[in-house]
Amino acid sequence: MMNQQDVPTGKFPFSFAHGDVDGFLHRVMDLEAAIEWESPVLRNSDLSLAVHTREVLRRFEIHFPDELPMGYDRDIFRFFLALHDAGKPEAVRTGNKRLQHRYTLPIMDRAFRRHGVDDIHASVGLAMVSGDPLGMFLKGHLRSYEASREIREMSDAAGIRDLEAFFGLFCVYYICDAGSYPALRSLFADLPDGRLGFSPAVRGRVELLGFGTGPC
Repeated sequence: MMNQQDVPTGKFPFSFAHGDVDGFLHRVMDLEAAIEWESPVLRNSDLSLAVHTREVLRRFEIHFPDELPMGYDRDIFRFFLALHDAGKPEAVRTGNKRLQHRYTLPIMDRAFRRHGVDDIHASVGLAMVSGDPLGMFLKGHLRSYEASREIREMSDAAGIRDLEAFFGLFCVYYICDAGSYPALRSLFADLPDGRLGFSPAVRGRVELLGFGTGPC
């Protein structure tokens, strides 16, 4: 659980008005204007970073209205989601999308520092955006033990001992992000309580990683 004392008071400027995804995103875009919001996030596609990010934030509001794993602050998580692909346009331009994490990390780190995100929340966010072991595993590019090892390394980098809680938050991020792409929609299923979760087949594969499936 993240302690209340770890969350700065009066410094973080991105409070969220209920349902106002556009207002929140536009505020982030205004304050982080150097990010290439209108550039594409996929090769041979017109899908812009701004449009993709809006869909990710929208899915978070619809499917994950409850308290986040580890008690992660919801406004800071929204800010994290707004920045999660900040370096992807540059990676797409270089022709190597896998470089997105390398380009995103310094942008997110600077933004977190500039806007008063405390060290614990920042460490968790930066760890989650440092790689894509879950996506790589589900696409068949990593074996289960390889993906598990990378997730453990992420949790260690964030200073989080509760692997299941860290992975639960990581799953929320993954579902909001990957679930916004129509090509990946088959990985997910609508749950009875209105949330979006892994499809039964994918859930079985995720459980092989050994961390549960969190709130997903």
